[in-house]
Amino acid sequence: VPDAELKKELKVVFEGEAGVDEGGPRKEFFQLLVPQLFDPIVGMFARTAGGSAAVADEIFFNAACDWYDTEFELAGLLVGLAVYNSVVLEVRLPRLAYAKLLDAAPANAEAERPATLADLAEVDAELAAGLRLLLDFEPAADVEDTFCRCFVDEDPLAPAADNAVVELVP
Repeated sequence: VPDAELKKELKVVFEGEAGVDEGGPRKEFFQLLVPQLFDPIVGMFARTAGGSAAVADEIFFNAACDWYDTEFELAGLLVGLAVYNSVVLEVRLPRLAYAKLLDAAPANAEAERPATLADLAEVDAELAAGLRLLLDFEPAADVEDTFCRCFVDEDPLAPAADNAVVELVP
């Protein structure tokens, strides 16, 4: 498909409705589609467990979702299509999501920063607090014995016979 074809404005016509798309039907199309797509009942996204009431309406990727990446790609394409066509969407994502989107932009490819516990706290304050307590536990050498947790995992790139492990916290 030629680039010029991809850069055309989206035209929406609802069956049984006469009229020219001057932006109203296009906006209505996204207003009908996007809330259903991002509804936690669908399962792709979930409400965040952030610590304040201000983030109660924010949604983020559902960790328990076993959908394929193509469905998430479709969601991204629809949001991108709406933005390209100047349609404002009522989708509340945590700042972490916007930061990651900006980091992934080609202009910022070299400036990408890793996510931090502060970023996680915006999405799930309780999980971030628990991880902070685990990191601050003293004496650190007793973490494995006390919590039955260690900071190593099997190396997915090593041959299975090697049983190689990777230290998660160097």
